[in-house]
Amino acid sequence: MEAKGNHLEFIQTTINRMASNSFLLKGWAVTLVGGLVALSFKETDWRYVAISAAVISFFWLLDGYYLSRERLFIKLYDHARTVAEVNVDFSMDTKPFSHHARWFACTRSRTLLLFYGGLLLIHVFILCNLKTYGKENVFQLPLYSGRVESRTSAQLGPYSERDRIWVHRCR
Repeated sequence: MEAKGNHLEFIQTTINRMASNSFLLKGWAVTLVGGLVALSFKETDWRYVAISAAVISFFWLLDGYYLSRERLFIKLYDHARTVAEVNVDFSMDTKPFSHHARWFACTRSRTLLLFYGGLLLIHVFILCNLKTYGKENVFQLPLYSGRVESRTSAQLGPYSERDRIWVHRCR
C-alpha cells in the first residue's frame, strides 16, 4: 500500500504545481496589464492598450496549457487510484488520457473565459473610448486648483466644453 500512496503523492504534487503556476500567471497578467493600461492613459496611446491585449492573449493561452496539464494529471490520479497495488508502475505518462483535456479546449473553460475574457472586454471598452486631443487625455479630469473664477465660455479655452461634457457624463 505504501508504493501506491507514494505514486499518488507524486501525482498530487504535480497537480498542485500546475495549479500554483496557473495562479501565478493570473497574478502576473493583472500586474503587467494594469501597468500597460496605466501607461496608455498617461501617454494617451492606443498601442499600449494593443500590447496589453496581446499580453492578455499570451497569458490566456499559457494558463489554458497549465489547466490542460492539470486535468490530465487529475485523470492519471483517478487511474492510479484504482490500480491494484501489485500493478503500480510509478508512471507519470498522461498520453493515454490526452483526449480528455485538449489545450485549446481548456482555454475556453468557464473560469478562464470569465477572467481573461473580462480583461479583454475592458480593453475593448478602453480602445473604443480612447481619444486623443493633442497631448490631452479625455480620461483625465481637469485638476481643481483651489480657486473659483467666473469666466464666460469664450474665456474658457478650446477644450473646456468637451471637459464640461465629459464631467457631466461621469456624474
